[in-house]
Amino acid sequence: MNNKYSGIVTFLFTDIAGSMKLAQDYPALIHSALEEHHKILNDSVKANHGFVFKTIGDAFCCAFKNTLDAVNASVNIQI
Repeated sequence: MNNKYSGIVTFLFTDIAGSMKLAQDYPALIHSALEEHHKILNDSVKANHGFVFKTIGDAFCCAFKNTLDAVNASVNIQI
């Protein structure tokens, strides 16, 4: 098994709360909104030395070498 990180790592898990309702309420906008969401997540995780190891719909599973990078990515994503 080839792991990018081993030892102690920090995980970041994200999900858009209420995304199914948003998709129902805004069907014409959800695709472009999710594209932007995915770009923001991918860019922020990469910029903070992490990597996305799995996505499920709008949920992201990410790993970082240290906690500070994960926190910085989280803050950047929220902004």
